[in-house]
Amino acid sequence: MSYRSVTLGIIGVVSVGYVFVGYPLLLAVVARSRIRPVMGEDFLPTVSVLISARNEEKDIEWEVRETLAWNYPPDRLEIWLASDASEDHTDEILNGIKYPRFHFVRMDAVAERVAL
Repeated sequence: MSYRSVTLGIIGVVSVGYVFVGYPLLLAVVARSRIRPVMGEDFLPTVSVLISARNEEKDIEWEVRETLAWNYPPDRLEIWLASDASEDHTDEILNGIKYPRFHFVRMDAVAERVAL
């Protein structure tokens, strides 16, 4: 065997060893040395619930009221509802729901086709 082939073999073994052992160990050391902020138990992110509805007059009011009743801080929960060109009384029902954290958007049939 020549000196060159032995050198290339050693470089290959070291490279593979670094990929499978050295690099994960390096990542573990770096991860442990970094200071990460700790979130308190009282931290709750703002949540936006997105609901899409089409011809849902039978169930939509119940669905919105159930979502508003979730056990989550009211200032951290908002509901966005899009009516996909409903042909029944869904839009009238949704217009009757007046809560500061409830947002209603009516989509036209043309907008629905453009979105697809």
